Amino acid sequence: MSTYTDIGLTVPDSFKVNEGGITVQGSSIRVGAPLGKSRTFSVREAERLILHRPKGRSFENVLLDAQGQILCRFTLAEKNGEVFLQYLLNQGVPFFRPDGRPIEPVRPADPAPGLRFTLQLRRKVQHKGRFRASVDGFFNQPQY
Repeated sequence: MSTYTDIGLTVPDSFKVNEGGITVQGSSIRVGAPLGKSRTFSVREAERLILHRPKGRSFENVLLDAQGQILCRFTLAEKNGEVFLQYLLNQGVPFFRPDGRPIEPVRPADPAPGLRFTLQLRRKVQHKGRFRASVDGFFNQPQY
């Protein structure tokens, strides 16, 4: 049996994947289509997630309903793709390989209490599409 490591991300109540291609609000998921037609469904309608790798592409995740119809597709490289994957994991959607073998999630151990160091990348757009980046780092105090 294959395993998938839980990403351990905090999932907000509402977020967008890939600038609004997929919008999550609570248990409701809205998928926007390129021609302006969109559909909305509940996460409870999601029967399984297939981790698939098409030729020459990065992993593509396909969310299916009980009849095997595609509800949506996304990749981890998309903005908030990892958050959406964590959301589906938190909601209990089972993960499968394309051949039908299940993928069991492995939850990370609780981190040890203490200081944590966080890095943040900040981009500043400048004239003619050039940008400048800076990195900020800070220690987080543990919450007791």
